[in-house]
Amino acid sequence: MRASMNRISSDPQVQRDTAYYKENIVKVTSVDEFMDDYRLYSYAMKAYGLEDMTYAKAFMKQVLESDLTDSSSFANRLSDSRYRDFAIAYQASAQSKTLMSSAQTDAMIEDYGDYSDRLEETIGSETRYYKVMNDSQYVQNVDQFIANSRLRDYTLEAYGLNPSTFDNTFLRELLVSSPADTDTQLQNYITTAQDKIDAAQAKLSPVVERDTFISIRDAYISQRDTYSSLQTTLSDLQTARNETGADVHQIDLDIAEAKKSLDSTVYNFVSNKTTELKYQIDLLTAQQQEPGADTAALQAQIDPLQAEFDKWDADKTTLTSLNDLKSQLYDWQAALTEPGADTTYINQQIDDLNTQISADSDALNYTPDLTTINTAISDTQAIIDSYDSLNLPAPGAESTAFKAEQNAIIQTQQAAITSVNAFVAIVEDFEFNSDGTVPAGGYLSDANLNDITEAYAYKQDRLTKTGATLNTEFFAETVNNYTTAREMLYGADGDRIFDYLKTAFGITDGVVVKSMLLNAITSDPDDENSYLNTEYKGKANYDGLVALSRAFNFNHDEDGTLPSGAVAMSNENIRITNSRYFSAYDDKYEAQDALDVKKFNIALNAYDGGLKGLLDGSDANGKFIYEFALKAAGLDADEVSRYKMQRVLTSDLNDPRSYANRLGDDRYIQFAKFFNIDEDGNVTSPMQAQSQSSIISLSKKYIIAQTAFAEAEQADAVRAKADTEAEYYQDEILKVETMDDFLKNDRLVNFALIASGIDPENVTSDFMKKIFQSDLSDPDSFANQQSDYRFAELAATFNFDENGHVTRSQDVGGVQTSGDLLKTVNLYYRQSIEEEAGEDSAGVRLALYFEREAPSIKSAYDILGDTALLEVFKTTFSLPDSFSSQDIEKQAELVEKYLNLEDLRDEDKLSSLIQKFTALYDLENSSTDSVVSILSGSSSGLSADTLYSLSQLKLR
Repeated sequence: MRASMNRISSDPQVQRDTAYYKENIVKVTSVDEFMDDYRLYSYAMKAYGLEDMTYAKAFMKQVLESDLTDSSSFANRLSDSRYRDFAIAYQASAQSKTLMSSAQTDAMIEDYGDYSDRLEETIGSETRYYKVMNDSQYVQNVDQFIANSRLRDYTLEAYGLNPSTFDNTFLRELLVSSPADTDTQLQNYITTAQDKIDAAQAKLSPVVERDTFISIRDAYISQRDTYSSLQTTLSDLQTARNETGADVHQIDLDIAEAKKSLDSTVYNFVSNKTTELKYQIDLLTAQQQEPGADTAALQAQIDPLQAEFDKWDADKTTLTSLNDLKSQLYDWQAALTEPGADTTYINQQIDDLNTQISADSDALNYTPDLTTINTAISDTQAIIDSYDSLNLPAPGAESTAFKAEQNAIIQTQQAAITSVNAFVAIVEDFEFNSDGTVPAGGYLSDANLNDITEAYAYKQDRLTKTGATLNTEFFAETVNNYTTAREMLYGADGDRIFDYLKTAFGITDGVVVKSMLLNAITSDPDDENSYLNTEYKGKANYDGLVALSRAFNFNHDEDGTLPSGAVAMSNENIRITNSRYFSAYDDKYEAQDALDVKKFNIALNAYDGGLKGLLDGSDANGKFIYEFALKAAGLDADEVSRYKMQRVLTSDLNDPRSYANRLGDDRYIQFAKFFNIDEDGNVTSPMQAQSQSSIISLSKKYIIAQTAFAEAEQADAVRAKADTEAEYYQDEILKVETMDDFLKNDRLVNFALIASGIDPENVTSDFMKKIFQSDLSDPDSFANQQSDYRFAELAATFNFDENGHVTRSQDVGGVQTSGDLLKTVNLYYRQSIEEEAGEDSAGVRLALYFEREAPSIKSAYDILGDTALLEVFKTTFSLPDSFSSQDIEKQAELVEKYLNLEDLRDEDKLSSLIQKFTALYDLENSSTDSVVSILSGSSSGLSADTLYSLSQLKLR
């Protein structure tokens, strides 16, 4: 793509048009000025894929004058998002208000990528502190221990407990108790938690049951509607087939497809029916297990349901083969009317299939039709109605909230029960006296202290260098204690060894179990008939399994015994294995981070809300952005309240008395800096030393100043150096937070001065500080008193307050921001490329774009994040527009369900997919040819209202 962009941007005409656009768009101050300059206007229309609408100025003026904050405005009512995108690009009148600028996004992603390093630093510093404080001169009693939040929180995290919710009184009881004292107390704790679980489950069960039946009923209704619609379609097709001049063969093909869809609908109904019956049986069976249940009466209800289930389930199996036979039959029937068809052979095939179909049909217990489906709907509705007397929450939002509430109670109490083992461990490990004092030997033994610090490292949400080092030390110390491979993998530390070896040897594809590693270790990789070669050669993980086998000295017998006098692994192989492990232990975390970044970008692109959507969890995209930002700042979502983070986000960071600053924790400051939220909670413009338009303008001036007088033979080198400096300035100026930050960076200062035509040689930092501190509205200020007015002009482009802190921009620009200008140019280049590739068909453009991008698609999120790729995917698999309204994870699941991404690297499979897309695209868009013709200019006298109606047809 980059090569194509470079090529198209080098085209003389494209260069001239782009240069004109860049030079003149900054001069435009109104919609009329913009549209009156045909060269500017046509360039922009092409960039946004609207070239065919260039003639429709009245229509486009309505688009550009739309209030995009009003959902009912003209541009927002248009179903084609290109019009809205076009309007957004030309509505700038000031620094854009945005939740996050590109610089903030980049900073957040960079901080997110540094999470492991920061976590490693935290583990190291907290562990050193914890060890030092294990001394009676620092901790003289249990109350001092608990009052020290670093010691308390470290301890709780090491035992897998949540410091933010753990009760200090209960913790004190554990720390001063002996194991004998706590048995009854902990049992009561478990009993109380279980009672809460049982109560929540009792409330939850009928709601879940009722809602399950509602889902089944709704599926029946959908199947009924589909069945009825397909019957109508078949009737219409048969009528059309009988008309004079009808394309009988094509209609027969359509009839075949409709019949297949009808059979599929019947199968889905039968499958839904078996699901409902099985659910009813399961509910009654569960009731039989309850104390005091009348099992005989319940069994009397189960038996007829089971008999009915068996029949429907048998029909489901029969329909699988029957529908396959029918599908073949429909194809042969359609083939009869194909010109030149061998009717004798085809009729023979039809007769054979009819014979098989008749036999299979006789085996069916039921013949589902509209009456059968309607009966199922009525029966299920009756079951749903039977729950009315229980006064359950209403289906929908109320029911969803209720279920979430009860599930939260259950999860919390289950976690509490699970935590009992941690409670017991705390009691056993700590040695405070019963009165809370510290015994002579200290409150922790060296062994227990070591166990706690190791546990703390392992309890983090990812393995760090500290944890990896502990694992390599453990492996080196223990591997030669084992006398058989089976003991090594299935002994007390088998899980830890298993995970270590999987990681070290890269045996991570698919499902990996211990027996796989045992079979590899006990196989001879040089024996072609060994289990290793017969079962795994040519498959995933083979190379890793071979390396694993060669690394050990175990015999190739069932248990992997050791030869006499041998050890499991040589010192050299231990060193190599540890090295392999250390190189690979964080691979899965890096892969997950890369995936999270993609998901973040998708969420950020899709999110159009403000503070509320970030914090209340109601918007899936906002929730993901919020949690991503917390992690990037080093904060834990489970340990900070959303109310607290709201106060942080609405703090004025330039005010030392603001809430965020008073917390005294840099993580909260960093979190607030990621977002542009004002004190009222509204999205606002970024806090930047300069507005984007000023940065770009200054960069252009710098390049011109540096290249204006360059000798011909030096022009390219001078330009390249100037470009490098401009890129540096554009990146680094966004990181400036104070006037002093800027003035300390000579490279930035010199750039700004040279771009302004000022020689930096004799300009000092003190002088520039006085310039920036000047009141530019005061003619007597220091800056305005200078004979060179360019100093004041330069100062006016910066956003420093009276204290030298960066503040929000008040810069007023033209109709387009610098960011949108760059976007427009790039869009123009891309449109030109696609125009060359497929001038006659939008479908061809999309197909070629997909074909070009296919090799770079590595995950479902690559498709979801690209509008064009997503359109090809949805068209190819006939997915509705509502697909994109689902949660990101659900969309990704569906992409992976319908499309094997590996197939995109197979030329034949990719070609087949492209052919399917173009066929479906042409089929879906065949009825819009006349509209395409109109929009291409053959009927340019249409009114804006007519064009508005036509735009609803969604030609993209």
